[in-house]
Amino acid sequence: MVKSVLIALLAIVGIFLHPFNPGTLDFIFRFLIFSGIIYLVFENYKEKPVGNHPVVEKPEPVVPQQPETDIRQFETDLDTLLVQDQRLKEFLIDQFTVIMEMSVSANGWIFLSKNSDELVEIHRALSQDLNNEIEKIDIPLSGILQIVDSRNNTLLENNLKQAETALHYYSNADYQPESCLIVPVIVTETQKIFFAYDSAVAGHFNGNDLPLFSKIAADIEFVFSTRLRGLDLLQNREQLKSLLDLAQELNKSSNLGQAVDIMTEQISREFEATRLTLSLLRRDSRTAVIKKVLGQKDKFEENFEFSLDGGLNGWVIDKEKPYLIEDLEKGEYFIPRFSKEEKSTEGLHSFLGVPIISDKKVHGAITLEHYETSKFNEDDRKKLESLVKVFSNTFMRYAN
Repeated sequence: MVKSVLIALLAIVGIFLHPFNPGTLDFIFRFLIFSGIIYLVFENYKEKPVGNHPVVEKPEPVVPQQPETDIRQFETDLDTLLVQDQRLKEFLIDQFTVIMEMSVSANGWIFLSKNSDELVEIHRALSQDLNNEIEKIDIPLSGILQIVDSRNNTLLENNLKQAETALHYYSNADYQPESCLIVPVIVTETQKIFFAYDSAVAGHFNGNDLPLFSKIAADIEFVFSTRLRGLDLLQNREQLKSLLDLAQELNKSSNLGQAVDIMTEQISREFEATRLTLSLLRRDSRTAVIKKVLGQKDKFEENFEFSLDGGLNGWVIDKEKPYLIEDLEKGEYFIPRFSKEEKSTEGLHSFLGVPIISDKKVHGAITLEHYETSKFNEDDRKKLESLVKVFSNTFMRYAN
């Protein structure tokens, strides 16, 4: 409207106003007036839609946020890392050998603590007779090693009274150590390596060497932490790229049905599940409807409507929080999936469900089920939540 008024005023000024005599100045004046009219007409025309089609704003692309990472928590476990990276394992054994030679130990072990209660043998340097007598060890974390694990300090004991309980990995061997040295390598709070040395002679180890041994352990910790951090950063970058690719695919969708198909296909590639279900909340009601099912078929198929208080799928939406269940069956009882009228779990045991939430509103849920127990874990939950967050942002384009 404003531009139309300006066009009219400039036209009147150009036609009826003559501030200069005919000549160069008069030509420049009229050239500027009519140039302004042409520019305003062009701008006014450019803003108008062609024909009867309304102007449609292009939706903002969805860009997933990079997940926060605690640098002391690593996705890659040490057991896997030592198998994949032989150079790192050789470095570890070299440092172990340095301490063994400096302490003139008779025997030595490298143990890895796994799940905070289990020891896995990584390497051994034993006398030939003892090596033939003892098979590869996977034992509980107990005895002196458990003490070192709780205190996180190097331990030296030169007078072992009960070797069969103190060093329980010798309990079935015809060997009685009198002295031991345990050096912990603390990579993370839950992932630790132990250098365990012993001797058949009492008073064998020298306490003056402990600061040097602790320094060697600290250097190993630094190398392993740096390696794990690098692997996790690489893994996070790959995960972020995967989320960006998903966001781009979702942005190409022209309706909610296409977005649902893209999302469920992506999840089916990322997870091993017997059944995948995507349900959407019916507005102004206490019910939801199944929009997509991949995998195992049962009576709860697409377009099935269920109450939010009938079972796990409804509870995920109603409580607006994820559910991770190791086993739906509890003895003679089981947790219903959709309805209180269910007679069984249809052979499904593991359950993982994440709500679809955007703009502080819940819109539905995505659930995974598997016939095996304990199939999903906390890492799976975090991964599924990241994928669903991308879908939640795109979902808002069609929710209304």
